[in-house]
Amino acid sequence: MRVTRRSLLTTAMAGSAAVVGGQLLTTAAAQAADTSTTTTSPASTTSRVDVHHHYCPPEYVPQPAGSYLPFKWSLQQTLDDMTAGGVGAVVLSTTPPVLAGLALQQGLSDMYAPSIIRRSNEYGAQLVADHPDRFGLFAALPMTHPDAALQEIAYALDTLHADGIVLFTNYGTQWLGDAVFDPIFAELDRRQTVIHVHPAVPTCCFSPHPTQYVTNVTLIEFQTDTSRAIVNLIFGGASQRFPNVRMIFSHGGGTVPYLYRRFPTVAASDPVVGQVLAGTSFGAEFGRFYYDTAQVAAKPQLLALNEVLIEALGPTAAPSSRLLFGTDFPYLGSQVQASGLSAAGVFTSDELSDIDTNALSLLPRLATLVSP
Repeated sequence: MRVTRRSLLTTAMAGSAAVVGGQLLTTAAAQAADTSTTTTSPASTTSRVDVHHHYCPPEYVPQPAGSYLPFKWSLQQTLDDMTAGGVGAVVLSTTPPVLAGLALQQGLSDMYAPSIIRRSNEYGAQLVADHPDRFGLFAALPMTHPDAALQEIAYALDTLHADGIVLFTNYGTQWLGDAVFDPIFAELDRRQTVIHVHPAVPTCCFSPHPTQYVTNVTLIEFQTDTSRAIVNLIFGGASQRFPNVRMIFSHGGGTVPYLYRRFPTVAASDPVVGQVLAGTSFGAEFGRFYYDTAQVAAKPQLLALNEVLIEALGPTAAPSSRLLFGTDFPYLGSQVQASGLSAAGVFTSDELSDIDTNALSLLPRLATLVSP
């Protein structure tokens, strides 16, 4: 699969304004921020873990106004946000707009080129090495290059000691769950890898967006594409073929909580899907996944997700056990997320504490970084 320069540019532009009214970093503020990897980080005083937190290498620089990169991440901004929001540790991960920007700057048409992925992973690993008491890392993979992806798994997990892997919902015209990715998933399954799944805008839906007046394609596509990936993994049987990977989906599972009733109906009426799900159910498979709270810390979304998880897990299970605190920094900050989760009134204080710390059971190394 080949990603065009136009799609790279659109990806970068789309990711630059995913939130309106959130804590989006401005170009001016970012240019003034320190990007050193050796900025002093105070000791952790909380067990809250942010599993959805983005970074970018220093060569990813802001462009002039009106271009495709209106903000720049900095290490100091991450550390400041952690302190302000009571976050003890974050798991760093890249995001499609960052990879698209790096590719454009290097004159490459493939944002998933092995060299781009390697650079991103090595910089993330350096951040962790410089701040081992604050950071973990989800390393990316060059999924459109299968042999290189398998090599990167070994390098990321065995040499860089990443805590897990970040995958994107799609890679152009192929979604997670497609059999083309089975060799990669087989290796991740063998290693019992924790996978964080982040949305990407698919080739079909770049600008001009098919929905009239939608200028920011992530507004609809990020949540929608998360749903596509979840359903593809379940209906295609990959969730059963690879039961040992632990998958965390961004943004509360996309639109699945709102569409949930439709999926069991399809499973019951479609003989192909019915055969795939023989002996299990859509709900049972959905309930095996984890979901972060980034961008969904409001009552309507949390109520829907909570009710779906009750149905999926059964009345005696705790829906909060499948939720993990996430911010989507730098698009939103930890104070906004924590306040939204509390103000929604969906979860008790004990359940909110669980959401803060559930990552520790998935990523035990982080348990040594944060206060009990």
